Amino acid sequence: MHASLALRDGVLYVLRYERTAHVGLYDLDGRELEGGFSWRDQERSQTAATGIAVDRDRRLWVADPGAGAVRGFTVFGSEKLRLGPSEEQRATLSPAELDEDRAGVLSRPTCVACQGSSDDLRLLVGSSGRRRHGLHLFAPDGTLIRSLRPMGQSHGRFAGIEGVFLDDRHALACEPRAGRVQVFRDLDFHFAFQLPDHRGAGLEPRAAVRLADGRLVVAHGGPRSGVLLMAPDGGVEAQIAGHGAGSGQVLNPSDVVVEPGPSEPRSRVVVADQDGERIQVLTLDGRCYGSLEPPN
Repeated sequence: MHASLALRDGVLYVLRYERTAHVGLYDLDGRELEGGFSWRDQERSQTAATGIAVDRDRRLWVADPGAGAVRGFTVFGSEKLRLGPSEEQRATLSPAELDEDRAGVLSRPTCVACQGSSDDLRLLVGSSGRRRHGLHLFAPDGTLIRSLRPMGQSHGRFAGIEGVFLDDRHALACEPRAGRVQVFRDLDFHFAFQLPDHRGAGLEPRAAVRLADGRLVVAHGGPRSGVLLMAPDGGVEAQIAGHGAGSGQVLNPSDVVVEPGPSEPRSRVVVADQDGERIQVLTLDGRCYGSLEPPN
């Protein structure tokens, strides 16, 4: 199982998939809310829905690497928009065309972030694999705004992106295999940072959030799992959650979101771990409020 998270207007959206994809809605006290939906594509043996974002119009954007697309759903589960080829179009394309490394081709999108509403919406999409064009910014009608340059290099390659974040001026891209988070400002490469090694082995950033004060929250796997609070320049300030299966610890986290607004010690941090089986609510100063009840 895999789990991805999105947070909008106090509602937590939890996307889980195994063979069937399901979106559940919760409040930040862990109570399940009415709504949510499930789907499974008949054309494939399973639906690999690996990333979710929610815009201000409450449309859900889901990264589906098996379909090579980002799919736009209403909150009731009706698919209305799609970035990438339709199933009919995919059937006419060769494997080389589907995986072509050029601007606008998503190949296998793994994660998505969004900002705005229908009038000014921007969608940031990260894709797996070593790709020059692995990080795209789109308008909701599929118009390509920018293919962002890896490390600011015209001929560089992303090392497989698994987590992205977007705000007014900044974009983040997490590359677990490289142990690196790339930071972009105004769509240009700003800087990159590595997570500290553990006994000579690199940690693997899976998801990152930029806070209002410029600090970062990064969830990582690797030889040890954890959630770190980092300075605006990428230096470690504190550990929010350490490695382990206990309350307030994490094992192989897949996603993290943070309560918006001023960054206070008790600002809530929600992290998915244990192959999507557990969703915990923590605070920036490392307290644990507990876990969401698992779906029936």
